Amino acid sequence: MKLLARLRSFASALVHRSHLGGEIDEELRAHIQDRASDLERSGLSHVESERRARLEFGGYQKFKEECREAGGVNWLEHLLQDLRFALRMLRKAPGFTAVAVLTLALGIGANTAIFSVVDAVLLRPLPYSHPSRLITLGEVRTAGDTYWVASYPDYLDWQKQSTAFQSIAGYGGDAFIFHGAAGPEMLIGAQASVNFFSTLSVKPILGRDFAAGDDNVVSMEAPVGPKVALLTYNFWQRQYGGDPRVVGRTMQLDASSVTIIGVLPREFEFAPRGAAQVWTALHVSGDAATRRSLRWFRVIGRLAPGVSLAQARVEMATITSRLAAAYPKQNAAVQMVMIPLRERIVGQVQALLWILFAAVGF
Repeated sequence: MKLLARLRSFASALVHRSHLGGEIDEELRAHIQDRASDLERSGLSHVESERRARLEFGGYQKFKEECREAGGVNWLEHLLQDLRFALRMLRKAPGFTAVAVLTLALGIGANTAIFSVVDAVLLRPLPYSHPSRLITLGEVRTAGDTYWVASYPDYLDWQKQSTAFQSIAGYGGDAFIFHGAAGPEMLIGAQASVNFFSTLSVKPILGRDFAAGDDNVVSMEAPVGPKVALLTYNFWQRQYGGDPRVVGRTMQLDASSVTIIGVLPREFEFAPRGAAQVWTALHVSGDAATRRSLRWFRVIGRLAPGVSLAQARVEMATITSRLAAAYPKQNAAVQMVMIPLRERIVGQVQALLWILFAAVGF
């Protein structure tokens, strides 16, 4: 209530500045006159009484300024005076004004743009449940190798032998020729294990998630295609106009007739796969499904409750040693690498973005 009263008082003083100034002048004159009357009654002449009264009150303007400060509007008057002075100076130097305005516009625009990037990449948490528990796993042959992949058989062994992870899933890149109403077009896609989205804790907004039996992994050499697909929100809007009846329909990807089983949330992003527009259940055959030395599959896991990354690293190192002993030809030179998903995404650009942000801010 006190704040509301002060705001009302400030607003009233702001609107009635000229009236308030007149009241202050009248109040000060009344005080001086009262003091002069007191002095005159003490025996001084009228002229001398008024002179001494003014001397006792000091600078007349000083009291006016103090009264305005008490009313809370003096700072605003000073600000308006400064702004008027600045505008007059800018009008007198149009060249300087143009350069100053352009510099401010570029500075503000650049800072806004780089902060948007920093916020999206470094400050905002990943759009998944408990993202800090999501860990990327991979196999490398030399320390410092940034290309982290695993063979499909090793991935299956990790799933079977690990207890440190609540779930371990995988994905791979893909591309299709999509045969739509507007004709064939190249489509960036991805294929994932049936537990991929449940590992991320992402649920479709329409339809269902992948389920057991949706994948198509066979040991034969003949290529196989996807059977079911999840559409990204943007692709659903662009190709199907956001039609909720899209679930259950079929779409043609390459030579395969694929059933649409759901639509992913609008905010869903998975930076490691970039601009994938369609996610299909895993479909591999031949060497990709059976060769332990053929490493192409990208793996992500969610730590089990109460398990730390350090504990998971110890367990996975033991499993890696076990596989190296069992398959020396394919796995003897392999090293296990594990880091949180967020670090995997931003680790290579984090320092660069902060430096760029500081430079643009400067």
